[in-house]
Amino acid sequence: MNKFKVTAVIAGIAALLIGIVLMISGLKFGASPFVSIGKNASVTDREIIDGTVDIEEFDELILGVSSIDVKVVKGNGYSLEYHAREDNIPEVKQKGKKLEIVQKPSSWVLLDFRSIGYSGEQYYVLTIPDNDKMYKGELKCSSGSISLDGFNMNGSVLASSGEINIANSICDKLNLTLSSGDIRLENGEFGTLELALSSGDVVSDGCRTQNLKVGLTSGTVTFNDLTADNVECGLTSGDLMIQLNGAPSDYDVNLKATSGEIVFDGKEIDGSYTERASSGKKIDVHCTSGDIDISFK
Repeated sequence: MNKFKVTAVIAGIAALLIGIVLMISGLKFGASPFVSIGKNASVTDREIIDGTVDIEEFDELILGVSSIDVKVVKGNGYSLEYHAREDNIPEVKQKGKKLEIVQKPSSWVLLDFRSIGYSGEQYYVLTIPDNDKMYKGELKCSSGSISLDGFNMNGSVLASSGEINIANSICDKLNLTLSSGDIRLENGEFGTLELALSSGDVVSDGCRTQNLKVGLTSGTVTFNDLTADNVECGLTSGDLMIQLNGAPSDYDVNLKATSGEIVFDGKEIDGSYTERASSGKKIDVHCTSGDIDISFK
C-alpha cells in the first residue's frame, strides 16, 4: 500500500473516530434526555430564547457545541449573540485572553437527544472587531455547522457531521477535520492547509496556500482558482479537480489513479503521470478509485 493510499485511509479513519468522539462529547455539551415513541409522541418545550453576552478582547478561542450552528463574523467590537433553547444557552468563560464557549452540560442517556435535527434553528454568532488580528483556535462541533468569515485563526476545526465554511480568512496553519459533510472555502489565504474528510465534498474558490494536504476517503474535491506551491492529495474513492494559477512547467508532478482517469492540462493520461520541473513546487496526487483532473489558468 503506497503512502498516499495510507494517507487517505488514515485521514478517513481519523475523521470517523473524531466524529464518534465529538458525538459522544456532544451529549455532554447540549443533549437532553428524551424518548419519543408512537404517533402521539411530542418533544417538550422548544421555546427559543434570544440573548447577548458581552465579552472582552481575546487571543484564543475554545469552542465546544452540539447541534448548534456557529458563525464568527466581523463587526463593531466583541460580542456573542445566541438564538437557542434555554438548555442550550452558551456558557462563556474568559480568563485573561482565553475565551471558552460551550453549551451547558446536561444529564443525558445514549440515543436520546432532543438537539438532533434542530441545527439551523439554534445558533451562536460571535462578533469580532474588523481588523487583521490573528487568533488561536480549537473549534469542535458534533453536529451542525461552523462558519468563519474574516476570522484569522491558527489551529483546528473539528466536526462530526455538518459543514465547515471558511471565507476571507488568513491562517498560517489550519487543520480541518470532518467525519461526514461538506467543507467550503472561499478567498482564503493559508500557509499550510490540511483537510481530512471521511465522507463528503470539498469545494474551494479563489484560495491561496503554500502547502495543501488533503486526505479523503469518499467524495469529491474541487479547487477552483487555486494558487499553491505544494499540493499533496490522497483519495481512496472519489474525484479530484484542481484549477491552478500558473503553468504545468512550474511543478514537479506525480499523479496516479489505480482505477480511474487522469486529465492533466487537458490531456488524457492512462494510469499515471510524472514530470520533473526542478522548480521547488510540486503536485502529488494518488487516487485508488476515481478521476483526477488538473488544469491551469
